[in-house]
Amino acid sequence: METYLSKQKRHEFFGFGWSFHYGDLSLEEAERGNRDFRPVTIPHDWLMDYEASGLDEKSGSMNWKYGIGIYRKEFLIDRKNEGNTIRLLFDGAYQDVTVYLNGKKLGGNFYGYIPFSFDISKEVHYNAPNVLIVRVDNSAQPNTRWYSGSGITRDVWIDSLNPVHVSENGTYIVTDSLENGIASLSVTVEIDNDSDEDHVISVTNCIYGPDKGLVAAFTSNMVIGGGCICSHLKQNLFIKNAALWSPDMPQMHHMETEVTEGDIVIDRYVSSFGIRSILFDADKGFFINGKHLKIHGMAIHNDAGQLGAAVPVKIWKRRLERLKGMGCNAIRTA
Repeated sequence: METYLSKQKRHEFFGFGWSFHYGDLSLEEAERGNRDFRPVTIPHDWLMDYEASGLDEKSGSMNWKYGIGIYRKEFLIDRKNEGNTIRLLFDGAYQDVTVYLNGKKLGGNFYGYIPFSFDISKEVHYNAPNVLIVRVDNSAQPNTRWYSGSGITRDVWIDSLNPVHVSENGTYIVTDSLENGIASLSVTVEIDNDSDEDHVISVTNCIYGPDKGLVAAFTSNMVIGGGCICSHLKQNLFIKNAALWSPDMPQMHHMETEVTEGDIVIDRYVSSFGIRSILFDADKGFFINGKHLKIHGMAIHNDAGQLGAAVPVKIWKRRLERLKGMGCNAIRTA
């Protein structure tokens, strides 16, 4: 049984040590784990483990082994995380998902292509076994006109956070203007306070260019009330001689958001982004950074052929490189 979160950490991978059972079970049976569970690694698409049985007479689509699957994982959490916010994050699972921890229902998610998360701080045991059950129901067929996959088809993560921290997906960076080589940026940071006490904090945003050099920084002080979720902090930053992003020169910046209380750093959050201007003109077409660009695009679905819907990152990288080599400069994800 693996132990997680030996220190406060954002996004520790949580995909190893799972087991899978095809077919429905009661919660008690799933927690005991004495049925025919077999080891799997997440991401996982269980349809790839079984043969399809031909076309459905009514829909004309392929009869894969849809239905219900049960995922089970036992794990330990280091006791030094007591008092922190412990969060479980799923990048995606197809389709109708219900999650239980130590016999308690955490909640569910009903759409297979979006991430979802749970605060498990009150349900998790420290230095004692935890049992996580994820029930995935993809029995309502047909529900797509393409191959969907079935199961926990995206990565799973576990976080340990100071109660005062940057919210999940809590930064928003906008290029307001590009004039004379100067980029004007609006930065919004959302801060959560999961404790019952008020806290006086400082929030510093440092932006680093493609060469890793510091190009802008700004610090704001604020008081965040106890139990306050998504307190918004806004800053305006300016970058001289900004390195611009384009399909041919995808120069990326990254912003490090540091939350401090007194002299102690209590959270650090990194956001990657590109600086560019875009314009759509009804007569002249599309412009990026003031230059006309003809869009050569295509749609991409979630699967990778014989590999199913649990697609390794290396496959996506190879696919995008091949598409770009063919002249593609835009994609629509689907």
